[in-house]
Amino acid sequence: MTFMTKAFANLDQFLDYMVTHLYTLYDEVDQITWEDIEFEYLSGSIDTTQHYLAKCGKDYMALNQYQEILEEQKWKKS
Repeated sequence: MTFMTKAFANLDQFLDYMVTHLYTLYDEVDQITWEDIEFEYLSGSIDTTQHYLAKCGKDYMALNQYQEILEEQKWKKS
């Protein structure tokens, strides 16, 4: 079990952490398949995190936006 080393100073700091957590979940989507038992857990985690961020009014990228930005940043041969 891991514990936080220090409490969040304010709500904005916590929400920034949650956005980073959401993008970490997005990164895991490409590593599993629809048939994988972890897909349901991951999908639920993404939905829940998005729900909390939306309720707090925090902006975040949708999965497809996030994936498009990552794709644009990949090295391409010229």
